[in-house]
Amino acid sequence: MTASFLRTGLFLAGLAGLLATATAQGAEAYPDKPVTLVVPTAAAGGTDTIARLIADALGKSLKQPFVVDNRPGANGILGTEQVARAAPDGYRLLFTYAAAMVVNPSLYRKLPYDPVKDFAPVAQIGRGGNLLLVRNDLPVKTLADFVAYAKARPDKLSYCSWGNGSGGHLAMESLKKQAGLVIEHVPYKGSGPCVQDLMGGQVEAAFADMSSTVELVRAGRLRALANSGPSR
Repeated sequence: MTASFLRTGLFLAGLAGLLATATAQGAEAYPDKPVTLVVPTAAAGGTDTIARLIADALGKSLKQPFVVDNRPGANGILGTEQVARAAPDGYRLLFTYAAAMVVNPSLYRKLPYDPVKDFAPVAQIGRGGNLLLVRNDLPVKTLADFVAYAKARPDKLSYCSWGNGSGGHLAMESLKKQAGLVIEHVPYKGSGPCVQDLMGGQVEAAFADMSSTVELVRAGRLRALANSGPSR
């Protein structure tokens, strides 16, 4: 079976007018107070983990605290809307993932923000695939095993993701379509709670971001069957 899956990109997006504001104030004047980094996912997920590393580095470099504020829900819409409505002064930034800015406009007829008009991109921080994970007691070792197991149990298995329209959701739906599988989707507000329930046995599988799950795989707490990227 040949399959291609979406890759999830993480990027830092600032409010519209951020660069103009910083230029007007002078580089040495910004920031002169703490900066909030809004993350539209739950804590402990891949986006949150990387955001905290970036916040720590920015705080040390710019001599002001960068505080991470988790605002999960609706595949990033809730946190993204909050930043879109904030004052465009550069003190409330959005650290988000591709779905909130790229996928959501294709899924929802009306969003409470415009990803092009309401934000000014600052930097793309990284890019990575998702791992197809199963709980340890599932009797499958490979992707082929998983497909065969799921085909033999239509409507008996469930998988989780960090929200409707997320990379984890779309990757599994792509696999389901290509392999002819029937697996129930259980959306969460973040990959952290999703992965916790996967380890706890509430769901059988998940496509989850590599950055927050690879150590769980190495520790033997989850089993990885495949990577959603274009290469091994």
